[in-house]
Amino acid sequence: DLAPWNAVMEWVDLLPINVIVGLLEKHFFPKWLQVLASWLNHCPNYNEVSKWYEGWKSIVYPEILAHSQVKHHFVLALDMMNRAVGMPPSGPAYHAAASTSQSHSSALPSSGRSHGLPGSCG
Repeated sequence: DLAPWNAVMEWVDLLPINVIVGLLEKHFFPKWLQVLASWLNHCPNYNEVSKWYEGWKSIVYPEILAHSQVKHHFVLALDMMNRAVGMPPSGPAYHAAASTSQSHSSALPSSGRSHGLPGSCG
């Protein structure tokens, strides 16, 4: 459900970017990264993970995406994805506790859990 996201984004033209970024840092990115960590820990289809990441990145307004703190969170996500497929991270690691109560199914784009690439898990 993107209604909360859309409601916040309606304020982009009225609030300073730093305020929007602060909201995203406090309320969005920790949960977003936790969902990603949980998903990556359950043998995902990495093509779906990549589409999910790109989907989120595509709906972030360019002026927000250009902010260094927002870029940082997208880099953290890429590093998590790279580690999951055995590539070295490009920066500091993000260690989110996997949450069984959260699921990527409510995130954009929605997709069911499926098995990852051959040999990628177990």
